[in-house]
Amino acid sequence: MWEEQYRLRIATILNSASEHNVQVLWLAAPCMRKPQLNLGMVYLNTLYQSEVEKRQQHFLTTNQLLGCTYETFNSFIESNKDKIKVRVDDGIHFTPIGQKILAKAIMDKIIFKQLEDDDSD
Repeated sequence: MWEEQYRLRIATILNSASEHNVQVLWLAAPCMRKPQLNLGMVYLNTLYQSEVEKRQQHFLTTNQLLGCTYETFNSFIESNKDKIKVRVDDGIHFTPIGQKILAKAIMDKIIFKQLEDDDSD
């Protein structure tokens, strides 16, 4: 019953976007430090991804960007042999650098189309 209601909430968001001719880029919830919360994210992501794909929208996984998996939590990524902290100590939220990494991944997925008859520069 709970899953059905949750899927309906996801569908409501996706349907609203569709009614306004808006494409959706849904980010997966990343791995979490606390095991029970992490298991919840794995479960929710299966719901998110299946509903997003049913409506032919876009689903972006985030673990690889943040240097972790659902089996192994990590607060750091490695870049040029440096360790960069991407998660704060609560094991949930992102550091400013982690936020920038996610923002860049989002921006890389967005395609801007010039409006027809747009005379502005």
